[in-house]
Amino acid sequence: MSIGNPLIRLKNINPKYQVSQKPLKDVAYYLSGIAEKNHVILGETITLMESTSPSKVVVARKILNSIIETPRPERLRIGVTGPPGVGKSTWLNAFGYFVSSQGKSTAILAIDPSSTNSKGSILGDKTRMDIIGRHSDVFIRPSPSGSVLGGISRNTMESLLVCEYAGFDYICIETVGVGQSEIAVAEQVDINILILQPGSGDDIQGIKRGIMETADIIVVNKADGALTGLADQTRYQFQSIIKYLHHQLPHWEIPVILTSGLQSKGFTEIMEQINKFSILSSASGYISEKRKDQGLKWFEQQGLLALQHHFLNNPKNKTKYLEITDKIKDGTLHPIQAIDLYLDLLG
Repeated sequence: MSIGNPLIRLKNINPKYQVSQKPLKDVAYYLSGIAEKNHVILGETITLMESTSPSKVVVARKILNSIIETPRPERLRIGVTGPPGVGKSTWLNAFGYFVSSQGKSTAILAIDPSSTNSKGSILGDKTRMDIIGRHSDVFIRPSPSGSVLGGISRNTMESLLVCEYAGFDYICIETVGVGQSEIAVAEQVDINILILQPGSGDDIQGIKRGIMETADIIVVNKADGALTGLADQTRYQFQSIIKYLHHQLPHWEIPVILTSGLQSKGFTEIMEQINKFSILSSASGYISEKRKDQGLKWFEQQGLLALQHHFLNNPKNKTKYLEITDKIKDGTLHPIQAIDLYLDLLG
C-alpha cells in the first residue's frame, strides 16, 4: 500500500478492500493546522504531497507555494542512516524523548522499503515508535520509499518543508538501510548521522566509502550489557579510520559516539556534537551553500521526472511509448534501438 495514494486498492492484501476517500479541504485548513502542529493535519498534508491525483496535486502545490513564500527560521535537518537491525527506530525513539526533555520538538520522517511487486510498505517504524509518537512534541511520519533509490522517499523534500513550517526544532529522516545509494540522504539534510552496531569494525569493507564520507557523526549503538566492551572496541576502530577521511566542513573532526537506544545513553554527547556542528557550519556558511547545492540537485532530479510525466500525459505520446515497451518485452526491439525511437517522439 502506498500511504500517499488512498485510491490504490490493496490487491495483494485483500482484493475487496478499498481505502476510504477523505474530502479535500481548502489550503487555509492545511496551513493553519500545520502552524498549530496538529499531528492529524500534518499527516493529511504529507499524504496530500505524496498523492498523484491531479486535484490533490493542485492543492499540494498551493500549500507548498504558501510555505515557501512565508519567511520562517531554518530548522536543522538530520539524516539518520545505518544497516538494517542496527536499532535506528529505537535510537530515534530515545532521541525524541531526550529532545523533548530539553524543551525542544522533533519531527521524524521514517522511510520504509516498498515491495517491488505490490508497491506496498509495512511502515513498521510507526509501530516501533508508537509510544513516543503520542508525545505532542514528537511527530512521526512513516512513508514508503516507492521506487526511489537512496533510502528516501520521492516527496521527502516536500515533507521537510511542511515540518519546517510547523516549527519543529529538529527534523530527522530515518532511511531504509545502508547501501551504496544511501548517500542520497546527504543531499536532503544538514547533518548526517551514521549508526553502526558493535562489531561493525570487523566488517569495514562492507561499509561503502561513499557512505562513510557523507557521515558527519558516527554512532556506535547498542553499547549496553554484554556488548559494552565490543562497542568500545568498535569505536576505537572507527576513530582510527576517520583520520583518513576529509570532511568538507573545515576544522570538523567526525566524532564517534557510543549510545544505547534502550538505555537512552550517550544522547547528551550527541546533542553537544549536533549543536557544535550547527554553530560551526552556520558561521562558515557551510549549511547555506549546501542547501543551495541540494536545491539544484533536487530540481535536476525532479525536473526530469516532471518532464517525463508531462510528456507521457499526452495520449499520443503514451500510445507510442507503450508500443515501444511492448516490443522490448516480446523481444522484437533491442533497448538501445528503443531509445532512438523514444528520442524521435521528442522531435
